Amino acid sequence: MLQKFWEFEECNQKQNHTAEDHTCEDHFIATHKRNQDGRFIVKLPFTDNPCVLGESRDIAVKRFQILERKFIKQPNLKQEYVQFMQEYKDLGHIKSSLFSP
Repeated sequence: MLQKFWEFEECNQKQNHTAEDHTCEDHFIATHKRNQDGRFIVKLPFTDNPCVLGESRDIAVKRFQILERKFIKQPNLKQEYVQFMQEYKDLGHIKSSLFSP
């Protein structure tokens, strides 16, 4: 019974990786680095030209307008949102000259 347990728990070295798996691993190896804090930085694996976003702008504008109307009705929610976004920026998760609370 113990032998069966170890056979079951043993890492299978013969894994069937797809071409996509190999592409992802190659991308990680080619683009990863560590910053001064020891965190990994990996470039996003865009499959197409990242400048081509399709028809997402209209949808994003509509969602932004909905959010703005919600903030008018709920000023406390707006204050919490602005604080969250400022903290997110202060932590270095976003960089934008456009964001100002």
